[in-house]
Amino acid sequence: MPEARRALLSDLAKEACGQRWFSTQENNVLFLAAGAHGAAAYR
Repeated sequence: MPEARRALLSDLAKEACGQRWFSTQENNVLFLAAGAHGAAAYR
Protein backbone atom coordinates (compact mmCIF):
# COMPACT_ATOMS: atom_id res chain seq x y z
CA MET A 1 0.00 0.00 0.00
CA PRO A 2 1.43 3.41 -0.87
CA GLU A 3 2.63 5.37 2.15
CA ALA A 4 0.32 8.33 1.47
CA ARG A 5 -2.71 6.05 1.42
CA ARG A 6 -1.63 4.37 4.64
CA ALA A 7 -1.20 7.77 6.32
CA LEU A 8 -4.61 8.92 5.11
CA LEU A 9 -6.32 5.79 6.44
CA SER A 10 -4.51 6.20 9.74
CA ASP A 11 -5.69 9.81 10.04
CA LEU A 12 -9.23 8.74 9.13
CA ALA A 13 -9.22 6.02 11.79
CA LYS A 14 -8.01 8.47 14.44
CA GLU A 15 -10.73 10.93 13.47
CA ALA A 16 -13.41 8.22 13.50
CA CYS A 17 -12.47 7.13 17.02
CA GLY A 18 -13.01 10.65 18.29
CA GLN A 19 -16.56 11.01 16.96
CA ARG A 20 -19.74 9.84 18.67
CA TRP A 21 -21.85 10.19 15.51
CA PHE A 22 -21.41 10.87 11.81
CA SER A 23 -23.50 12.54 9.16
CA THR A 24 -24.87 10.45 6.30
CA GLN A 25 -22.15 11.79 4.02
CA GLU A 26 -19.43 10.94 6.55
CA ASN A 27 -20.83 7.42 6.99
CA ASN A 28 -20.79 6.92 3.22
CA VAL A 29 -17.17 8.07 2.97
CA LEU A 30 -16.10 5.73 5.77
CA PHE A 31 -17.93 2.84 4.12
CA LEU A 32 -16.33 3.51 0.74
CA ALA A 33 -12.86 3.94 2.26
CA ALA A 34 -13.17 0.65 4.14
CA GLY A 35 -14.35 -1.11 0.99
CA ALA A 36 -11.51 0.32 -1.07
CA HIS A 37 -9.00 -0.67 1.58
CA GLY A 38 -10.37 -4.21 1.70
CA ALA A 39 -10.31 -4.52 -2.08
CA ALA A 40 -6.72 -3.26 -2.22
CA ALA A 41 -5.66 -5.90 0.29
CA TYR A 42 -6.69 -8.66 -2.12
CA ARG A 43 -4.76 -7.33 -5.13
